[in-house]
Amino acid sequence: MSFADQLYETAVRLAKYAQNSASALEEERLQIEMRKREVEAQLDAANLAHKRLANFLPIRGSDFQCPRCWIDHGTASNLQMTAKNKSSTENFRCGMCHFEFSLRQGQVGGTDCQKMNQRLPNDREFMRTRPKKTG
Repeated sequence: MSFADQLYETAVRLAKYAQNSASALEEERLQIEMRKREVEAQLDAANLAHKRLANFLPIRGSDFQCPRCWIDHGTASNLQMTAKNKSSTENFRCGMCHFEFSLRQGQVGGTDCQKMNQRLPNDREFMRTRPKKTG
């Protein structure tokens, strides 16, 4: 085999290697773009979290609301009591995201639970009495 033939065969092998590399790089590029979209969606959600917090109602009617569903997705979801312990802790579970919360009886946002249960604010009334966001 002549030098020219050997050089040509080497060029063919290099071209095949580059073509295989291009396929792998294209796949990697697609995965990076997909991950970029995921990160952008998470960033958008993180930026919305503070705005959603300003509109979060811990209680709608007589139902406690899932803070996780509201902050992460802007979705109102009721919490269901799953267990009442002998201690001052009650366990709740979200019906949508299934996240579990252990809440201590006695203090809710600085208000005695018994006083709070005597008169639960409706949504409109609660929004009027909430402190305004500053800054």
